[in-house]
Amino acid sequence: MTRFPSILMTTKKRSTKAAAPQPAAQLFIAGPANAQGSPTPNQVLNFVVNSVALCSGYSASSISKSWVLGDPITDASGDKHPGAGLSQHGIDICLNPKLNQLIAYFGSTNTIPAGTYSTTSTIADVADDVGQRIP
Repeated sequence: MTRFPSILMTTKKRSTKAAAPQPAAQLFIAGPANAQGSPTPNQVLNFVVNSVALCSGYSASSISKSWVLGDPITDASGDKHPGAGLSQHGIDICLNPKLNQLIAYFGSTNTIPAGTYSTTSTIADVADDVGQRIP
């Protein structure tokens, strides 16, 4: 009497073939580009929102264009702006390089130096500035 039935003793042969290499990640902006080959203002805004989300840890779906880069503020007109919580260092070291990659991708050398944006800059202001830097 065998302890294990023969059907359980068979093993499946594993393939020794190496997996195909995956293509390298590339910058992708959803949607068709306009006639000049540069991104639309909405595409730039989406890129800025996603970059802020990456640097701040917030979900991109919760960030809107009225958010500021730093802590939440109430402006002079009484409007409240939620904040992404980035410090000036976080803006200059994390956000600016990501935005500069987008600018360089579209062939511009008009990149963003440190100190251009502050903790009170809104997402909409940043997106407008980035859009003007792209030819």
